[in-house]
Amino acid sequence: MALEVFSDMSERLHYNLPGFPVYARKGDLRYFNYAAACHWHPDLEFILIIDGGMDYFVNGQILHMGKGEGIFVNSKRLHYGFSDNRSDCSFICVVVHPDVLGENTPSGRTFFQLKFGSETEDYILLTAKTQWQK
Repeated sequence: MALEVFSDMSERLHYNLPGFPVYARKGDLRYFNYAAACHWHPDLEFILIIDGGMDYFVNGQILHMGKGEGIFVNSKRLHYGFSDNRSDCSFICVVVHPDVLGENTPSGRTFFQLKFGSETEDYILLTAKTQWQK
């Protein structure tokens, strides 16, 4: 597994390429015993459902996603995917650290706070019904 969850629920990702803070993989919910650990991280996370479906918890809200749907989870939000009825789900997960967006620069930090800070949306549910989300 490419993550560690600590007692404070923060997660430390092991990125795919050393020195480039992006993590991407295809996964199956059954490998997480049908429920990932609830966690948060500073990274932005994208999930796309390839087959099946899963419920997804983000900061107290539970959403259901099916094949072809996805979610963008904002930085520093508690989240996890699960299936109470133990139905499997194949998905793609892409996680991008704020450094990739230039958060270490003054203008990048301002942009990141404006778009992904604590006052912004916790998530965006992505569906093919909305043209720009396809």
